[in-house]
Amino acid sequence: MHLKLPIFHSWDLVVKQFKSTAPRSMQSISQNANEHWAFMDSENAFTQSAKQGLPIALAFAFVVLLIASRNIIIALSVISSIAIALISVLYVIVTRDWRLGIAESICLIIILGLSVDYTVHLANEFIYSQHRHRKYKMKQAYKNIGVSIFSGAVATFGAGAFLYGAELMLYNKFAIIICCTVVISFIVSTIFFGAMMHIFGPMRSCGDVLYFCTDKETAEDEEYRI
Repeated sequence: MHLKLPIFHSWDLVVKQFKSTAPRSMQSISQNANEHWAFMDSENAFTQSAKQGLPIALAFAFVVLLIASRNIIIALSVISSIAIALISVLYVIVTRDWRLGIAESICLIIILGLSVDYTVHLANEFIYSQHRHRKYKMKQAYKNIGVSIFSGAVATFGAGAFLYGAELMLYNKFAIIICCTVVISFIVSTIFFGAMMHIFGPMRSCGDVLYFCTDKETAEDEEYRI
């Protein structure tokens, strides 16, 4: 879209200059480039939808996470991890000098969907852990769900890797995006999100939207201090 638009305007200027001196019988002249010019409106719609959809999707994901977890700390930590994975994959797109077209717009949807998966599973295990201290909660999450998300990451990466053999550039882009998203999302979820939960993961009712954190500590809670 960004490459074709300047060329379109240049030729449009040539046509307007020709019309200014052409006889009346030739005033209906217009430029044509088969499907390239006609498809520009669709490409623009895809790119605008991608730009507007990402912030809306992140906001919606945050609301859903907040309702599901009922904890503001968990919701913010998960959204931060998703945002980091999303920005990292976008950086890969920029470094490869890809223009934001139809393929890239569809890839952005794939990025958001894949980057949510691993972090949400770890967060769910953390929330419903029977342990009281955040360190043991996160250990249980790694133990119970770590193998599952690793297996899912390997399976998704393998499925995306087969697209490298495709002749169409569209599928090659899908392969790069899927593989990069899986690797980055897995690393961010297991390392970055895990580190955040180890440092300030919620314990007791801290961060719970139904209760407020208090400064009261019982003698039983002394051993769970940082």
